Amino acid sequence: MSMLKRIAAAGSVLLAVILLLVGSSTPASACTSFAVYGDEPIYGKNYDYEDVEMRFVVTDGGMGQDYFTMNNVVFMNVKGLFGAKLAQSPAYSVRARAAGELYIDKLLPEVMSMQRRQHSLDVVRVLENIQDKKLVHRKGSTSHTIIADAQGDAAIIEAGRDENEILPIDGDFIVMTNFPNSNFKEVPYDQVTGMGADRYMTAHRYIQRNLDEFDVQRAFSVLALTAQEHTLCSMVFAPAEKSVYLALDGEFLQRWKISISERTMETYQGFSKDIKLRIPDGGVLASDLRAGDFSNYEVLSSGIELVFIVRILAGVLLVALAVFTILKIRKALWRRRVKRWREL
Repeated sequence: MSMLKRIAAAGSVLLAVILLLVGSSTPASACTSFAVYGDEPIYGKNYDYEDVEMRFVVTDGGMGQDYFTMNNVVFMNVKGLFGAKLAQSPAYSVRARAAGELYIDKLLPEVMSMQRRQHSLDVVRVLENIQDKKLVHRKGSTSHTIIADAQGDAAIIEAGRDENEILPIDGDFIVMTNFPNSNFKEVPYDQVTGMGADRYMTAHRYIQRNLDEFDVQRAFSVLALTAQEHTLCSMVFAPAEKSVYLALDGEFLQRWKISISERTMETYQGFSKDIKLRIPDGGVLASDLRAGDFSNYEVLSSGIELVFIVRILAGVLLVALAVFTILKIRKALWRRRVKRWREL
């Protein structure tokens, strides 16, 4: 990515952050996620939680289907199958699991298990695999799940009162926050209510306006607009690249990039120093990234980021220009003074 494009992208996200600060003073709880199908599929998720350690892991899924996961709440494999678990409020029912039932908060680990058994897994096959399992909420962990694939299929999965609620994508994108989407079937997006309704409408409006040019940068703008005080991590997934981009703690101008196929993590934008790590089997801890402590990882490369080199050079040039200007002015003043002496 060129430096000019990075600067333009940073400006776009900065504007979104400013709008967020101006427009919202009381953050809600829980997360936001979406799947958008413009020129290329793009997925996104804000992970809003109260101070928890995050571990970014790339796992061998078998048959060349490595996948990324973070704390078992978000997932994407190299084929572009994506899933994210978000809190749901209110839940339809919370009870003990009976035979043949599945706690919905265990749906993502179940999908990861499915891909180890199947070479090609997409949204349709995921739904086929769970059609005979009643999804139920676990006490203390009420949630729903969004899944999407690189072929343009996506759905929201919820534990309904009497049967599973499957809400397929209708159009070119799908958004999920925290209210039960099954309560608002065929309801206009700007008339939904409940937890996260404001973030849902904000994301929907922005994506709709930018659908024709939707990309990683605009995905980060959505996440910036829907971020909260306790947003720990904002992730954008680019299936075509087999990559995950992430920003920690609402610092949207600083981004990391994870390559699932290469199993590497590197600084991408906004850091004073470039660094590229090998992701070990145990993953990379967010606390290490925050502290800049890479002693537990294999460092593949390290150096000063290009943008900071450019800034240093620009600073040197400005100083040189200032000195040159001062000398020119002094020389001109001296010539004027000499001319006056000669006239006398």
